[in-house]
Amino acid sequence: MRRFVLAIVACTSFGAEKTGGDYPVEIEHEKGQFSGKLSMTAEGAANKAKITWLATIKNTSIHNVHRAEFCVTAADKHGDPIKPDGSECVLRLWSGVWAVGASLTFKGNQRVMLSDSKEPVVFSSVKVKALEIYDQPPNVRHLSARCPLLWAPAIKAFGDKKFRPLVLDKETLTATFAFDGGQDTGYSSSNSIKNYTTASTAFFGPTWQSFRVDSASLYLQDAPSGLCRAEMKVAFAGLAKPFMARDYQWYALESNLALERIVLGQLETAAASAALADRDKGIAEIATKPVATPPGDLAAQMESLGKMFNAGLLTAEEFQQAKKKLLDPK
Repeated sequence: MRRFVLAIVACTSFGAEKTGGDYPVEIEHEKGQFSGKLSMTAEGAANKAKITWLATIKNTSIHNVHRAEFCVTAADKHGDPIKPDGSECVLRLWSGVWAVGASLTFKGNQRVMLSDSKEPVVFSSVKVKALEIYDQPPNVRHLSARCPLLWAPAIKAFGDKKFRPLVLDKETLTATFAFDGGQDTGYSSSNSIKNYTTASTAFFGPTWQSFRVDSASLYLQDAPSGLCRAEMKVAFAGLAKPFMARDYQWYALESNLALERIVLGQLETAAASAALADRDKGIAEIATKPVATPPGDLAAQMESLGKMFNAGLLTAEEFQQAKKKLLDPK
């Protein structure tokens, strides 16, 4: 009986400890406002903690949000920031299109290596901040130049990122590209997946062996007020073995739109230069065109010549020469 009691005490003393609680969410961003509550707990030691979260957040902005990315930060019992793999974010939360006044629920759990420590995790504070808020789709830009002027700069922007044109339709201003940058393998594949997709790279998540860019596409379309609407789409894939699984297989991966932002940002810079060159060209063309004398001005000048002739200030010959010059300035 004594051995049985001791065994229970021993198991209890080594049981996993939990820390966490409910934390308010109040976010003010230049492109949106949000409020709500986050419940988050950590169970076990910091080197293999199980994080569980449930957040209800409302879009209190005055407009729809096309995408939002939040970062959950935390401090340990000493008040020092917890930075898994050097990242300031213990968790990252993403949303798609988010209507005004709507509330979204973020829920999940995952194993995270918060640090090398084997001590239980203790949160002294937890905060949520906005990393990126988009009041229009992040893979869409309205550029300040006419679409035909952006065709060549767009092809160059894609080429700078190792995209090779497959189909170019200049009439409809659409293009598709293949990627000549090769595949990332091993540890670098996890970095690329983390940088360009929404796939999990958590410590106890899938084991990634390879990453590739399958294709990309660009669409240019005239928009109101002389702007050009540019939309970019990229397809990614990763070779992974899910946690505790035996075999690897390829998975289509959702873009986090980081690569699209980079390429469209370069195109946005090119658009500003193209718009300026287009304006200067228009001004130059206007300046070199002969300006016809308005009929009203011509009549007034003829009347003035007539008065000068009648007043004896011009001879008949001078009057005829001045009249001819007005009527035919060449």
